[in-house]
Amino acid sequence: MEIQMKYIFWVALFLSGCAQHSGIIPMGDNTFMVSRQAATGFSGMGTLKADAMSEAFQQCQKTGKSVHVIETIDAIPPYVLGNFPKTEIRFKCVGQTSVTEKEIIPSTGTGFLISNEGHILTNNHVVDECKTLTASKNKMHYKLSILASDSANDLAVVKANGIDNISPATFNSKNNIRIGEDVIVIGYPLGELLGDSIKATSGTISSLTGIRNDSSKIQIDAPIQPGNSGGPLLNSKGHVIGIVTSKLNEITMARLTGSLPQNVNFAIKNNPVFSFLSANAIGYVASESINVRSRADVVENADKFTFMIKCN
Repeated sequence: MEIQMKYIFWVALFLSGCAQHSGIIPMGDNTFMVSRQAATGFSGMGTLKADAMSEAFQQCQKTGKSVHVIETIDAIPPYVLGNFPKTEIRFKCVGQTSVTEKEIIPSTGTGFLISNEGHILTNNHVVDECKTLTASKNKMHYKLSILASDSANDLAVVKANGIDNISPATFNSKNNIRIGEDVIVIGYPLGELLGDSIKATSGTISSLTGIRNDSSKIQIDAPIQPGNSGGPLLNSKGHVIGIVTSKLNEITMARLTGSLPQNVNFAIKNNPVFSFLSANAIGYVASESINVRSRADVVENADKFTFMIKCN
């Protein structure tokens, strides 16, 4: 059995088959979907998006109309276990004059304030290849600029101007996380589809390592969705112990093993974050976690420093 599982793992990790693209799929009501997936985990996302958008433009040009992007869904790293770079674009073909910039729905993620200087921490894949970036909270919108990024560790800091009277998040200063420890995920799953207020899910730390014993990650069973990326992972004291980054591809694993994995999700540990922030001379607040707080109090406090990140 052990040999069989090792074989399945290496097949999932290295065998790619062929690159896939769906072609144009009608979804009804003049709405279409097109998707593209790379053949390996080493391909970039930019070419996939460009090719998919090219197909979308060609489809709409047949009727002399323009593309109105409704939603984009991208696979998130790590690109292993068959979870290769993939983009899916849902769009409408509309009249040339009926679409305004405000009508284009951006892809979204989560970020959280880490300093009084307007520094917001998030995942690199949330802000990479964006023409414009904004942080939104309580009907307020802040234009963002990328201050520092690290694609290898999937980290980025963006800067917002005009954020006042908000206390930043506090990191747990000790490396004392444990398997079985209660955790809370804060973020904006599925973006504005579920509304513009934060959502909270809870669970436990399942493992102190990620895929293939990746010591920079922890595994959690708190549910996450697209849009949670970049959000804070909090302990029962309300301190940040990680940054939500990715989830295991359930469909791929079900095909490979015959079993559907549930809530196998990952967060980046604090140590890589501290190294990244220090290397870029970005300040943050850290303290030893001592006093346990109620889950409701933890969520209420996190709501103050957590933002929806919008990428156009």
